[in-house]
Amino acid sequence: AADARPPRRRLAPSPRGEALLKYWCTGRPCLDARVSHYLAPHELRALPCASKTWRGHLARVDYVFARGAATRQPHAPWPHFPGLFRGDVAGLFPHQLATLAAMRRLECATTTFGGLRGGVLADAPGLGKTVTVLALALATAGELPAAPEAFWDRGAVDAAFAALAKDGLALNKEVLAGLRGLLDHRDRFRRATAPFREADALLQAATPPFHFRTVGALEARVRRGAGSVKTMTPAARDDLRLDFAHAMAIMRCRLDGKRRAALLGPAGRRALAERAVKPTGGTLIVVPDALLDHWRTQLARHVDLRRMAPSFGNGFDGDGCVFVHGADDAVHWHPDARPVNDSGAQPRRARAWLPRAAELRRYLLVVVPFSVCEQAAKDERDRRDARARGLYRHGDAQDAAASPLLQLRWLRLVVDEGHELAGGEDADLGAHASHLVSELFAERRWVVSGTPTTGDVDDPAVVQAHLGQLQRLLRWLRHPRYGLDVDPRLDDAETAGASAEARKRAFDSEIAAPFRAAMDAARRGGSGAHGEAARAALVDLLKSICVRHRKTDLSLPPPIYENVEVEVVQNEGEALDTDAFQWRVDEALAARVAELLDSERSKRRRPKIAVFSQHNGDLASVAEALYARLGGGIAEFDVQRLGHGLSARELQRFRTDESRCRKCPRCGRDNDVDARLCQAALLEVTILDAPGLIAARGDALHSDLEPAARASAGARVLIEPERIVGIADAARVQGVGQDAATYANDYRLWTPGDEVLVNLGDDPMFAKRDDAATWDARGSRACYDLAESRDFESADWFFGPLAPGAHPRPQAPVRCRLDKWAKCGQWHSPRWYKGPKLDRQPIVVARDDVPVLCLTRQASHGLDLSYLTHIVLLEPIRDSALLEQVVSRAHRVGAAQSVRVMTLQTFVAGGEKPEKTYICDHCYKSFATNEAADAHMLKCSRNPDAVDVPSWKRYTMSAVFDELKPPPCGWAAEG
Repeated sequence: AADARPPRRRLAPSPRGEALLKYWCTGRPCLDARVSHYLAPHELRALPCASKTWRGHLARVDYVFARGAATRQPHAPWPHFPGLFRGDVAGLFPHQLATLAAMRRLECATTTFGGLRGGVLADAPGLGKTVTVLALALATAGELPAAPEAFWDRGAVDAAFAALAKDGLALNKEVLAGLRGLLDHRDRFRRATAPFREADALLQAATPPFHFRTVGALEARVRRGAGSVKTMTPAARDDLRLDFAHAMAIMRCRLDGKRRAALLGPAGRRALAERAVKPTGGTLIVVPDALLDHWRTQLARHVDLRRMAPSFGNGFDGDGCVFVHGADDAVHWHPDARPVNDSGAQPRRARAWLPRAAELRRYLLVVVPFSVCEQAAKDERDRRDARARGLYRHGDAQDAAASPLLQLRWLRLVVDEGHELAGGEDADLGAHASHLVSELFAERRWVVSGTPTTGDVDDPAVVQAHLGQLQRLLRWLRHPRYGLDVDPRLDDAETAGASAEARKRAFDSEIAAPFRAAMDAARRGGSGAHGEAARAALVDLLKSICVRHRKTDLSLPPPIYENVEVEVVQNEGEALDTDAFQWRVDEALAARVAELLDSERSKRRRPKIAVFSQHNGDLASVAEALYARLGGGIAEFDVQRLGHGLSARELQRFRTDESRCRKCPRCGRDNDVDARLCQAALLEVTILDAPGLIAARGDALHSDLEPAARASAGARVLIEPERIVGIADAARVQGVGQDAATYANDYRLWTPGDEVLVNLGDDPMFAKRDDAATWDARGSRACYDLAESRDFESADWFFGPLAPGAHPRPQAPVRCRLDKWAKCGQWHSPRWYKGPKLDRQPIVVARDDVPVLCLTRQASHGLDLSYLTHIVLLEPIRDSALLEQVVSRAHRVGAAQSVRVMTLQTFVAGGEKPEKTYICDHCYKSFATNEAADAHMLKCSRNPDAVDVPSWKRYTMSAVFDELKPPPCGWAAEG
């Protein structure tokens, strides 16, 4: 009866991936067959015709894994899988979807190793390029870079290998070189142990003489055997497989005499070198330092870590999915990350260095700033100078001293704001970072820049500089004709330099020189067929690598430009370059900004004003005057001076009108939310004997100490600098009775041995101190013993009570001697301190009205400030590309209103007033009169409705870029 039982019915597997989508879309007239490529994830789930059941299916589709060369890489069922990328309420804009499709076409245009797969994302500033890049990177999650092609004849190699396999001595060199990691692993154990025997068994099986007749069979044996060595970590197994594969590649090159010449060429050396580095499916994004937190914010907004967590990284909480330098793994700062304790706080382990290559390899998205690339390039240059390389030995895959960025072969490399490297002001930074970017191994390369060339793109005088910047972009992209040919890591510096110069000369002779000649001819009244051919060659080159949308292709609220004159009074006989006059200029500019703020508030509006200057020193001076006038309410974005973290929090404070801090559990002062140690200064002072204070010091202040201890330790206390109310004797202050507040606020005036008057009495402006019993529990006795053992010279003391016991504090100022000072977190060393820590304190959120943001030149690119109402320029900006970048911080996708751009121009009272500045709405060029600006706009090459445009205008870079038409939307192109 049991045998007669019908077989158990097996349920058909549920549709997965693209098959599921096509099944779901069948018969739906509102959807086409390629809906997955043009709809954002939330749009797909929110379609009216989608039932609740199918929305649940889409959310629960399992991820599958694709096996790579040496490890498993995560893979989504189909590109644009719902869940990895998430948009805002409206999702991706149509122009972003069209850009995304065009970028995928450029990446898939060829599969040839070393071919150009990528280009320049040149959408105008403010059109959401950051979000588009994130959507592209997540759409290819799980793809691995293709293996470099083999430059050998398999039959000839196997025949030679079979002839030498019997002897084996001729093959020992390559085989043992590939098994070096296995040898090192085996020698860590004793001979009689099981780990030694299993490693030795694989070593004996792969060492000549052996029975293998082909190189592929030997390589397969080692690949399988590596998985059987149980005591090796997964990373060590990967290293063994890669090292042996590289050794076998060298062996094949040696055994194939017919095609050895191919390996001596650049493509052969590069293919061999890339076989030696570990492949990763991650995307490396190199960004300006000022935009590092901007990318972190966009990642937190658009990357759904909860959907990635089950299958990416460690497969649990999202650890190992996204890495941002300075902020560390996304699991520590992403809003989707799971809290690790009841308070909801995340552990912060932000590192100031890059992780090892083995750890960095597992991330899908890695974001690093230019400064990291600059330092890595300098270290790599020094390392190469100290160590000569062989022809075939790449070195970076096995060399732990090399930068982790150079030890991996990335799926995709993205350089954000690439024009800063190509033509930025910091030539030293550009040179070092540019060289490293050129040397990184990546299958696909993108440069993201709304202004690919810096400077006035309408000025024919700087066309040569623009073409030079374009050639550097082609170098990074490894263009097959004008890009990098010889890798500096594989050849000597002289050969690499000669090759780079040859590629540069080819670009100049074929593109740059004919274009410049045609432009000169056009300015003289003619160009002819040769001129049009030269222009067409440049346009065709850009079309082959660029994806571009203009703001005129979209409907955005136009900016409103205004000129504001600011009068400054000059005293009689006063020079204009004196500090006093310049300070009055700064005060006058600050007063005009404050007047604008008061005017907007009187109309019951909430203004958000960005104050910008090309000169950081001028901006800092105006900010100081503005702070003194407003008494606060100012945020500063200055990465160079404040650092990434503080600048980002200043920007958040400006955007949300909320301040976030942690209060120190010892001194009670506010600290940055990411600070691990309290940064507030504390001074150690010794209370001196003075008439009328001896009894107070001996009896009231130190009644709990033995008499012998009173003379040494009992007189030492930690005080806040603000408690200093007078100066008795100070080495760096001229005269007694100087301003005590100035002394207390400037640590540069402090000198050990200074005698000051200190307020030890009760004051509500200071935090309440914990009592002696509390400090005993925190380890104050151990602190005293440690300080005494070091003759009270170490930074070990505690913020204890100023008047222990029931004795009152002296209300009169007490004369004290300054011994030393340090930050609060340095005083309370973990060697003895057992109390609460700053990074475990809750975040205190308070209302903070911040209407003004001071924006430096370094922050004029990339930031999303679409909520701004006003942009105040402290001086006219003549560089049209820079002005476009500044205005585009607010004139961008997502802006709900027009931004008012006010240019402040100062003049001396009674003197000649400055010329006003009028801006072209299309090219951002400045003019002295409104009539001149209107006349220019009628002839502006960037104005689609322009008439009577001079013929030579066709040979400016702006006119060339305007030839790049926006890519069509997918549904429009197909239907």
